[in-house]
Amino acid sequence: MSGALATTSGATTMHHLIRRCSAALLLFASPLLFAACDDEPLPSVSEEEVPPPVSPDLEDADPGVQSFGGVVLDAVTGQPVPDAVISTTPASEVLRTNSRGEYLIFQNIAEGSYEVRAEREGYAPGWASIFVLQDRFQVADLIMLPEEVASVLQVNPGALRFPPTRRAATIFVENPGDAPLEWSIEELPAWLELTTTSRQVALGSPELIEVRVKPEALPEAGAAGLIKLLDSDARRLFIPVTAEPPGVSALQLSVEGPDALQASLNDTLAPSFRLTWGADKTPVAGEQVTCVVTDTDANGLAVALTLSAVTDHEGIATCTFRPEEGMDAPDMPLVLEVEAYLPHLAAVPAAVVTVTVSP
Repeated sequence: MSGALATTSGATTMHHLIRRCSAALLLFASPLLFAACDDEPLPSVSEEEVPPPVSPDLEDADPGVQSFGGVVLDAVTGQPVPDAVISTTPASEVLRTNSRGEYLIFQNIAEGSYEVRAEREGYAPGWASIFVLQDRFQVADLIMLPEEVASVLQVNPGALRFPPTRRAATIFVENPGDAPLEWSIEELPAWLELTTTSRQVALGSPELIEVRVKPEALPEAGAAGLIKLLDSDARRLFIPVTAEPPGVSALQLSVEGPDALQASLNDTLAPSFRLTWGADKTPVAGEQVTCVVTDTDANGLAVALTLSAVTDHEGIATCTFRPEEGMDAPDMPLVLEVEAYLPHLAAVPAAVVTVTVSP
């Protein structure tokens, strides 16, 4: 195959040279013609770009395997969109939807948040946001607007996901077109509210919109929907939104590395605690954990030392202290009562863990 390609391309190039330079060969006395012949670039031969593979069928998904998939649909007709290229951020597999508009991604998938993007000629990109859980298949369907009805306005991020620990987010509306555009809300789920419902977007000047979930209007099981924007050219922009339910007593706090608590009371202690959410123990990042260290002094009175720490991206917070800080009886057991709560979800009970450290 490669030899045939080389022969064909070589013959094509030679034919081009003979045709292009025939005048120069006949009139070899003219340096001007030779210069023209030499200056014209040769045609380049490039290999065709190999398209991504077609996705397996959704029915092949294993519920116990860390993966996700869904169906890509035309927003106007409701029909599946085949041959749409699916990619993710962070990067994983890149593939095309099958004849039923399905995609299934199961390779190189780590636990965590992903943005899913669908692209196909004739459509504006479609978006979805998903949190992949360990050893579980997740569903993330996508909607694509045909270009003839799609607004040139763009939003970043292209989709919103509200986990139980977050009830507000910010999106940016950008105008890459050639004239200012106005937009207004055509449709908004009843459990959402925006800081503004209409705005003009100038060229090169992104507009910021805050989106909030209304907890009192959110169904107990959570909800998914679309924010539909209509611009002044009567074209549309869809923003998929998913809100997970808050649950009850879903916040959990556990000791991370309990062996570290067995250190001598004369040393600095740095116990770590992991804050998670729900039965799947999703890490809760960026939340404050309060550590109250209680000891008993020589008179039998309780002495408390209060510290605080913020959870990292894995939901871990570390409270560092020395037992003698405010502690008058280092030979007595220390009691650590650690509490975490979510101030923006007052209905969710605080998570508490109590640990006793023997001298």
